[in-house]
Amino acid sequence: MSEKDRMLYYSLWGANTHHFIICIIAFSNAIWPECEGAYPFKVFFDDVCLMTPHPNYVKAVMVTIGYLCYDLAIILRYLGVNDPLTKQTIGHHFIGSVGSFIGMIAGYGITHTNNAALLTEVSTLFLNYRSMYPKDQIANTIP
Repeated sequence: MSEKDRMLYYSLWGANTHHFIICIIAFSNAIWPECEGAYPFKVFFDDVCLMTPHPNYVKAVMVTIGYLCYDLAIILRYLGVNDPLTKQTIGHHFIGSVGSFIGMIAGYGITHTNNAALLTEVSTLFLNYRSMYPKDQIANTIP
């Protein structure tokens, strides 16, 4: 296995680990918001709860920004920009980290919205798992 293949494999496993953990954190933040008189999913129904920044939401977004910067460094240092998907990934990481950071600076409902957006990362687990297989073995992913 070449160094580039190994780094791609590490990048995908790092992504899977991050997405698994962040989906659990984001879902638990949605179920148990830190609002006054909180009940499950209150943040989606109560404007005061939505507009109040809470530390757990900010922590979840900070973990995501850290992962995006880490993965961007691996892509730029080891994998290189050699195909359209990599260019899109770099754009995704740059826009996601800058947008999330600006959202945390703005505060208020943006931290909750970022947290809700992190729930969409569950699909990445399956996409990354699929991309770990060599192209000639994609059809044989089911044992």
